[in-house]
Parts: sequence; C-alpha cells; structure tokens
Amino acid sequence: MIPLALRVLGWLRSNPLAALCLILALWAGVERHSAHKWHDRAEQCRTASQAAAEAQKALRDAETRQSKEKAVEVDKSHTVDLAAVRDATAAYIASHRVRSPRISAPVAIDQASGPGLPAPVPAAVVVVEADVRTCADLYAYSTAAHNWAVTVGQ
Repeated sequence: MIPLALRVLGWLRSNPLAALCLILALWAGVERHSAHKWHDRAEQCRTASQAAAEAQKALRDAETRQSKEKAVEVDKSHTVDLAAVRDATAAYIASHRVRSPRISAPVAIDQASGPGLPAPVPAAVVVVEADVRTCADLYAYSTAAHNWAVTVGQ
C-alpha cells in the first residue's frame, strides 16, 4: 500500500494540474459533507421552531379559554350582585322615602322670623330616586370590575 501511495505522490508532483484536481475533488467532498451537516442542522432548527410555535399557540389558546371562562364567571357574579343591590336599593328607597306631610291645619307662623313667614323646615338631604338607583348600579359595576381585576393576575 505504501509503494502505491508513493507512486501517486510522484505522479501528482509531475502533474500539478492533476494535483489541483485531486485537491478540489477532496475539498468538494468535504464541502458536500459539511453542506449535508448544515442542512440537517437547519432542518432540526426548523422543526424545533415549529414545535415552539405550536406550543406557544396552545398556551395562548388555553389562556384565552381560561380568560373567557373567568369573564363568564365574573359576569354571572355581577348579574347576581346587581340584582341583590337593586333589591337592597329598592328597600332602602321605600324605607327612607321623603313623604310630604298632608296639610290639614293652616301653616304655622314663626313669630321670631316675622309675621307671615312659615316656620323653618328641619334640614334634610333629599336625593332623587333615579340618582340613588344609578349610584347603586355603579357600585355593583365597580365591585364586579374590581373582582375581575383581582383575577387577572391569577
């Protein structure tokens, strides 16, 4: 085997063009092997990238589904709470309604404030029913929004 290698080396020394062709052929073989290796690596990267994208999509879909479930749950809770607040508001309005007194006797005159002036009416805060109902609804809405916000990070 060694004498054959020596003959080939002698022949390559005498034919530089043949030596160049042999070197190029060896280099092409190495490059082809390298190209296959890089192609395999690129294929592995593409496969891994697709798997990661699918995993991210599955996670995003799960989060969206969970978020929708929480939203439905909070909305149901808000509906129940709103009904309870409206019932409590109606009861409050009924029990604290300002009733105008029936005047059956002539209006009392306050002698200290002068003749012909009615006696002072005790101070009271009077709020329109619609405003009380609006405040109660906004309270129920803000409570539901707070409860939802608490669940966002969980």
